[in-house]
Amino acid sequence: MYHYVNSYSLVKFYTYLIDSYAILFKNRKGYFYGTRKKKGNIVVIIILAVALCASLGFIVYDYVLRGDVSTSDTSKSNLNDKNKVDKRNDSRPKEIDVNGRLVKYLYNKVVDSKTIENPYWMYEGNDNFSVSTATEEQKMRLVSINLNKSKEQWTNCEGAPQQYGDYVTSCSLLNSGTAYSKEYIEYVYKDLFGQDAILNTNSNMVSNVRSTTLYKYIQNSDSYIEYTVEAGGTSSMTYKSTITKASKSNIEVKLYEHTELIDQTNPSNNKTADYIYTFSIDEDDMYSFVSRIKE
Repeated sequence: MYHYVNSYSLVKFYTYLIDSYAILFKNRKGYFYGTRKKKGNIVVIIILAVALCASLGFIVYDYVLRGDVSTSDTSKSNLNDKNKVDKRNDSRPKEIDVNGRLVKYLYNKVVDSKTIENPYWMYEGNDNFSVSTATEEQKMRLVSINLNKSKEQWTNCEGAPQQYGDYVTSCSLLNSGTAYSKEYIEYVYKDLFGQDAILNTNSNMVSNVRSTTLYKYIQNSDSYIEYTVEAGGTSSMTYKSTITKASKSNIEVKLYEHTELIDQTNPSNNKTADYIYTFSIDEDDMYSFVSRIKE
């Protein structure tokens, strides 16, 4: 449309010049009679020549130079899109540093390294865990180990039951208690399981190995309020784990872990196992937990 409008305008301009020249040329008794006519013709010819040169220059710029830039930009865009597709299709894994920041970051998202007693308590003894088949309660346990204590806040306890099973609310006589906002819980949930994951507020969140703390969603405050229960006892079991290998492709990261279960009171219960943790990579280079599978 842009080229058509400008070309049409040029045609009208030339038509106007030619018509003007024709009118002046026919007026033999006027300015263009005799010698003056010849001078007038030369002036008109010069004007037409200048206009023609200017028009040709404009056409060269508009069709050639601008066309090349537009074509070049389009080609670059297509090339970038192709490279992006090729990059996503290249699924060949490459080994990465097991002590690198990425490996530590991903590993700590799915293993409770702060709990020596059982850093895998979130998996409830399951050797094979897949996010696609896990219950919401199981996924919320993983969410709990990714929470930042500094994000806790005091909230209105209106509508929150004082007791939930054996758990008692943290709400005080001032009717306020410790909680995490739903917005923050949802942020952690999506960061762990992907931006398309949907938080189910009907599922409670147990947050430690002994299940002494539980967070329950209360609609009135739009937050997860803390409930606690007393629990005693100690365990003689400890775990020792090592990341033996890590690999990354353009679509996923895999961490290879070797674990040792050590029973300090009965060494005959000691055992070892190997697991593979898989994380997918989306188009925005965001990582989502996929599974923990025993080799």
